[in-house]
Amino acid sequence: MAAAATARIRAAVVGTGGIVTGSHLPALRDHADRVDLVAAVDVAADRLDAFRAAAAEGGTFAVTGYSDVAAMLEAERPDLVLIGTPPSLHREQTVAALKAGAWVLCEKPLCLTLAEYDEIAAAEREAGGPYASVVFQHRYGSGAVHARELLAEGALGQPLVAHCQTTWHRDTAYYAVPWRGRWETEGGGPSMGHGIHQMDLLLHLLGDWTEIRGMAGRLIHEVESEDVSTALVRFANGAMATVVNSVLSPDEVSRIRIDCADATVELTHLYGHRNDDWVYTPAPHLRDEPARQQRWRTPAADLPSSHGAQLTGLLDAIRDGVRPPAAARTPAAPSSSSPRSTRRPSPGSPCARARSCPGTRTTTPCTATTPLGRRRQRPPPPRRAEAAMTQHITVTHTHGTRISVASGGVELMAYVYRPDPEAFEARKPYAHPLRTLAGNPVSGYRPSDHRWHKGLQMTSSHLSGQNFWGGNSYLGPEQGYQHVEERVGSMRHDGFEEFAVADDRLRFVENLTWVANPSVQHSGGQEWAREVRTIELHSVEPEEGTWALDWSIRLTNIRGEALHFGSPTTAGREMAGYTGLNWRGPRDFTGGDVIGPDGRGGEGEKGASDLMGTPAAEAPWVAFTGEHDGVDGHSTLLFAHAPENLDNTESIHASHWFVRSEPIPSVAPSWAFFEEFELPPGESFGYRYRVVVADGAWDRARAEGYLKNHGW
Repeated sequence: MAAAATARIRAAVVGTGGIVTGSHLPALRDHADRVDLVAAVDVAADRLDAFRAAAAEGGTFAVTGYSDVAAMLEAERPDLVLIGTPPSLHREQTVAALKAGAWVLCEKPLCLTLAEYDEIAAAEREAGGPYASVVFQHRYGSGAVHARELLAEGALGQPLVAHCQTTWHRDTAYYAVPWRGRWETEGGGPSMGHGIHQMDLLLHLLGDWTEIRGMAGRLIHEVESEDVSTALVRFANGAMATVVNSVLSPDEVSRIRIDCADATVELTHLYGHRNDDWVYTPAPHLRDEPARQQRWRTPAADLPSSHGAQLTGLLDAIRDGVRPPAAARTPAAPSSSSPRSTRRPSPGSPCARARSCPGTRTTTPCTATTPLGRRRQRPPPPRRAEAAMTQHITVTHTHGTRISVASGGVELMAYVYRPDPEAFEARKPYAHPLRTLAGNPVSGYRPSDHRWHKGLQMTSSHLSGQNFWGGNSYLGPEQGYQHVEERVGSMRHDGFEEFAVADDRLRFVENLTWVANPSVQHSGGQEWAREVRTIELHSVEPEEGTWALDWSIRLTNIRGEALHFGSPTTAGREMAGYTGLNWRGPRDFTGGDVIGPDGRGGEGEKGASDLMGTPAAEAPWVAFTGEHDGVDGHSTLLFAHAPENLDNTESIHASHWFVRSEPIPSVAPSWAFFEEFELPPGESFGYRYRVVVADGAWDRARAEGYLKNHGW
C-alpha cells in the first residue's frame, strides 16, 4: 500500500551508531519535506540521546527515543523503518517492521542465512504491500544510472570481460568490535560486509551471473570469517569476470571495469562515486568516431552515490505503492544475485575447513593511507542558514597510527592514536599539530619544559594515586614534584566504534582503556576505566577563518573500587588545578592574551591570572590569542563548555578554568580544580567541549558572536 500523498512519511531508525548518524540522518534531513523522523531505537541511552539531539538541530526533527523495537512500532506505527544495527539483528528487526505495516530500508547484509531470507519474504507476502529494501546506494549515483543505460541499449557493444575489486584495509582494532569477524553475528568477511556493494553494482550493470567458482581464506586476522576472497563468474549474457574482496590491502580502492566490444567503462573510487570517477575508453576501431563517443559522456547533472540518492527512489516507491529497485526479490528458487545466495557454511563442510586454515602469517605492520575526503562517502549535513559556507575536507587515515584532516591545502589537525613510546610521558592519544586555515601552528609538542605536553589531549593529573598527565607527580607541599615512574599510567587505544566522513565533517568514536602503571603494587597494569571518546571536526569556514573541533568523553569505572579524581591543587599546590582536557600552545604564544565573558581576562599573564580558577558556570568560554613568530599575524583559540557541563544535575562535578600565559601557554577546563570527586565502581561520567581555531586576534564580541551562531 502507498503512504498518503498529502502527508509526510513517518520514519523511525533502529540503531543510532555511525552509519545512521553519519549517512541516514543527513539523507533524511535532505528529504525533510517528504519524511518526518519521529522515533529512534537504541539500547545505549547515551548514544540515543546524542542522536536525538543531533536530529533536533535546526528544529528539523523531534525524535522520541526507545530502547525496544516492539515498543516503538506499537507506539509510533511508522511508515518507514531504517535499520542500522549489527547484521545478526537485521532479520528479526526487518520482520517485526514488516509485520507492523512499515516499509524497511536495511543496511547490508539483509540477513545471514537462506532461512532468514525466507522469513523476510514471508513477512512481505503477509504484509501485502510494504517491502524490505537493502542499502545499495552505488546503484543510484548518476554515473551508474548512465552506465547501465549505455550497457542496456548496446551503446558500448557486447559485454565481454569484467573485473570487480574491493581491496580495503582493516586493522586489528577494527575487529575488536565484538560482533565483527564472527559467523554468528556478522555472517562473513569482506565478501558479505565490504565487497557486497561493488558486487551489487556489477550485477546491476550486467545482470545475473549463472556460474561461480570461488576461493576464500584467512591470511592475517584472528577472526572466524575470511579476510580475502576471490571468484571467477560467468554472466547470463556470456561475459566473464573476476571478483576480489580484501581487508588486507594497504592501497585501498574500489573498482569496476567492464570491457565491451566497442569500449571499456571503468569506475575507480573508494566509498562513493561521482560522474568524474567513470571513464570510457573507445576500442581502436572507434577512436576516430567522436559522434559515437559523444553518447558515452556522463550527464551534466552530478548525483553522487549516497544514502540520500537511494532514499529518493524509496520514497517514490512508497508514494506509488510499488517494489523499490533495491528490494529483496522473492523468486521461486534461490537466485545467485540475491541475498538468498548468502549461506553460512556448516562446520564440517569443505568451506568451513578452508575457513579454519590460518594461511600465511606475517609479522610486518600493515599501513594504509586512505584519502576519504576525495571520494564523497555521503552527502554533508545541511548547513545552518546563519552559518558561513563551509569548505570541503580531506581525511587521510594511516591505519593503526594517525588521522590527518586537511582543507584548502593545509593540514588542520593530526590525531595520533598510536602514542609515543616513552612511558614516563603517560602514553595516550593526542591531537597535534593544530593549524589555522592560514597554516599557522597553534599547538606545541614535547617542549623542553614539559616533554609530556602534546597539543590537545585528554588527561588526569591525579587519579587515585596515578598520574595520567605524564611527567613528574606532585606529592604534596613537603615533597613537591618527584620523578616517580610507577605512578604514571597510560590510555590504550582499543579501536574505533564509528568513523564517518562527509564533505565538510569528520566524526569518529574511539574506545580506550585507562591502565594503571605495571609497577603499581597489587594492581600493576590493571584496567581502571573504559572511555568512549567522540571527536568531530566541522565548520571549516574560509570566510570566517575558522574551524571547530568537538571533543567529548564518557568514562566508566571498571576498577572494582572507587576512583578519585583530583589535581595538584587538591593535593596542596595553590592554583595548579590542571587536569582533564588540556591544550599546550606553541612557544611563540607565551605571554598571549586571554579573555572571557563579562570583562574577565586581559593582556598576557594578567589576563590568565584573572581567569585562573574561575568557575565554568560563570565563564562558559575562554579565548586565548597569540602572536606568531616568522609571520605577521595572530591566531585565537576559543575553548567552550557544552551546556550540559554547566548543569549540576548532569555533570558529575563543577568545572573551573586552568589558564596560563606565562611561563607556558596552556588552557584546561579542569573538572577537579579545587576539590576531588569520586566515581563509584560501574558508574560513568561525561563532558563535552568545543575548541575553535581561528585566524586573527578576537575580542569578546567576536567570540560571543561565533558561539551564538554555532549552536551545539
